[in-house]
Parts: sequence; structure tokens; C-alpha cells
Amino acid sequence: MAGGGVVLIGLQLIPLLSGLFS
Repeated sequence: MAGGGVVLIGLQLIPLLSGLFS
């Protein structure tokens, strides 16, 4: 359960970080 949550959070952070650096 925790592992899946971490993956979901990571998938949400990827576009967030790319938006900050773009």
C-alpha cells in the first residue's frame, strides 16, 4: 500500500518539477 502511494506521489511530482524547470 505504502509503495503504491509513493509511486502515485512521484507521478504527480514529475510534471510539477518539469513545470518548475521549464
